[in-house]
Amino acid sequence: MSDANRLPPHNIDAERSLLGCVLINPDAYAEVCDIIRSDGKDFYLVRNKWVWEAVAKIKESGGTPDIITVTTELDRQRRLSEIGGPIAVSQLMDAVPSAVRALEYAQIVEESATRRRLIGAASNIAELAWQEDEPIANVIDQSEESVLHVGENRRVGGDLEHIGDIVTSYHDNLMKRLARDDKLDGIGTGIHPLDNLLGGLGDTNLHILAGRPGMGKTSLMLEMALRMARDGRRVTIFSIEMTKAQIMGRMASMMSGVNSTNLRSGTLLQDEIVAVNQACGALAKLPIWIDDESFTPSEIRSRLRRNQSRHGLDVAMIDYLQLMSAYRQFHNDTARVTYLCSQLVTIAKHDIGVPIIALAQLSRAVEQRNDKRPMLSDLRESGSIEQDASTVTFVYRDKYYNKSDEPHDITELIVSKNRYGNTGVVKLVFKGANTRFLTLAEMGLAERRLNDIV
Repeated sequence: MSDANRLPPHNIDAERSLLGCVLINPDAYAEVCDIIRSDGKDFYLVRNKWVWEAVAKIKESGGTPDIITVTTELDRQRRLSEIGGPIAVSQLMDAVPSAVRALEYAQIVEESATRRRLIGAASNIAELAWQEDEPIANVIDQSEESVLHVGENRRVGGDLEHIGDIVTSYHDNLMKRLARDDKLDGIGTGIHPLDNLLGGLGDTNLHILAGRPGMGKTSLMLEMALRMARDGRRVTIFSIEMTKAQIMGRMASMMSGVNSTNLRSGTLLQDEIVAVNQACGALAKLPIWIDDESFTPSEIRSRLRRNQSRHGLDVAMIDYLQLMSAYRQFHNDTARVTYLCSQLVTIAKHDIGVPIIALAQLSRAVEQRNDKRPMLSDLRESGSIEQDASTVTFVYRDKYYNKSDEPHDITELIVSKNRYGNTGVVKLVFKGANTRFLTLAEMGLAERRLNDIV
């Protein structure tokens, strides 16, 4: 039989039995309401959809859906006669093989509905593929979005968990953490003062590093990547602004201590060549993967899943958020960034289960103030970054704006949002020659002396 002559997947008996179960035992609605959509779109037959809509409306208004209330609601909506009158509703109860199997019937109905949606997505994908004037990258992106949309809209949820089970799991994890040297609740960045303030990067969370151009956001991200990789963490970097070769040049300078300008120009002394060779050898062994071709949430999601399956994954980094793209059109940039942020949160929480560090660019409005230290209000025009991110850390180098003869380029990491802990300021030293960020302890600077500097 050709596809054109085939009926979409459905199970009328399961639909009728589900409706009959709820009419016989209204409490059964609570068992299935997180599986079956209240708008009735999971039902194949329109008349069954209408009955479910009536049931859901009655429940959501605080009533009890039984034969009387449902027929009354259907009559009010002028649908009762179209489905066959009160007798048709009554017959739903007669069709139930077992009134205690509502959950099983709901799962059958939902699975059939999901198959129909997948067929619809496949049809859309086929239509897209025939549009030969559409760039293939857009076709692939929209195709992935179509399939992912089906999965994201499934309402199959887990059971509620008793607090006793939750506290047992929490206590076990706490004891394991206390037995470790770092005591962190999340993954450490390797920058210990920052880790102590944040408590580490929480799993499944989005963490934002934001600042104006020239503050060193990319260098700080790479500093974290190198430190984390040396601690055995598996890091994936998506570089939208720089190529893989440019990223590698930065890392080679950071690892070797050779001036990055000399590396770019190729004017190296013999001992510098030796240092670079050793650095490249060390870099080759680190668990870091770099992608400079993935720009959309779908591409990033797909690459992360693949890399996680092949090599494992502990943290993902994106440079930078506003340069990401999406196949769909938005009426303004704020809406676009809001969409991108929500997608990254979904990827971190539901798709890969690891923290994502995303860099974000701040607008020129920061530079119109006398004190150019960024604030959370500077993100208000950048979509929902502030709301979606678990932590927001601003990168600020005062020496960039206020030139001085002071030899140390002090960088402030201003933690302005920390959903799970304290906020505050961490001071580092930026070494511009090889774009390194070092802690005060690593530089041998006491906090008292640093306060004199800044």
